[in-house]
Amino acid sequence: MAAKYRVLADRLREELGRSSGKQGYKLPTELELTARYQLSRQTVRHALRLLEEEGLIHRRQGSGSYATGLTPSAAPRQIAVVASFMDDYIFPAILHEATEVFSRQGYSTAVYATENRVSREREILLRLLEEPMSGLLVEGSKTALPTPNGDLYQRLRQAGTPMVFLHGAYGDYSDWARLTGIERYAQAHKIAVVMPSADNSFYQDMYRGGKYLTYFTRELPDYIARLFPVSTKREDTFVAGLSMGGYGAVRVAFEMPERFGAAASLSALCPQIITLAPSRAISVAIPLPKPAAEAMHKTTLFFKPKSIIIPPK
Repeated sequence: MAAKYRVLADRLREELGRSSGKQGYKLPTELELTARYQLSRQTVRHALRLLEEEGLIHRRQGSGSYATGLTPSAAPRQIAVVASFMDDYIFPAILHEATEVFSRQGYSTAVYATENRVSREREILLRLLEEPMSGLLVEGSKTALPTPNGDLYQRLRQAGTPMVFLHGAYGDYSDWARLTGIERYAQAHKIAVVMPSADNSFYQDMYRGGKYLTYFTRELPDYIARLFPVSTKREDTFVAGLSMGGYGAVRVAFEMPERFGAAASLSALCPQIITLAPSRAISVAIPLPKPAAEAMHKTTLFFKPKSIIIPPK
């Protein structure tokens, strides 16, 4: 004999089928189901949770249970993965591991690439609204800027689609000049700001590729000192960065603590590099939970350096 909650779940699937799984269709409340089928509240909740796990309904606290738009016969156990590029940055590794996790739970994976274009992102989101998935793992396009696709993400959320957002991977050395008031702050506080490019190197000396760590810790500071009349004193030289640049800032500072007096890491993940040189004294500020422009403003005012090197993004 089937468990009571499974019997109830079958009946609710039939009800959803009769409504063709119409998105927004509201099922009876827990109290109504308890009274109609003479079941305990716990049994009703168990049945609803099962339908929610299948992606057939989503529950709103204090409101009720609503159809997601999937029908019981066609409910795909599929997760959509949306990213800018599938063969760049950290996404190949993330995609591989996510696919394995989803597969172990009985879900397949549908992969979409936006090429970091908001127009392409919109096309994909509209398709996902028309062909609902069980969930969405997404890296938004051009996330440093206001998104024109917020309305579609809101519609997906209202439809009960679970969403997990990944941090982005785009931008370059020009972002600080284009998107913040760094030039104004530099002029006001009489500091020199250098914004070199690191591509997506993670500030490493690559086995096959450029020696970015050497460039940032040795070559670039020496070149700046020869080219401009800036102080080379440790107490006047600082390194800061945002996102991957936040990692780079601390990585560079620990590599050459005799050259950099302090480091600021903004919105970055850098737990591993703290162990690189625990005995080499350097002041590290990580992270500042502020928008990039505001954080850079506060960092500049706090440091008041004669020269500051900022790895981008």
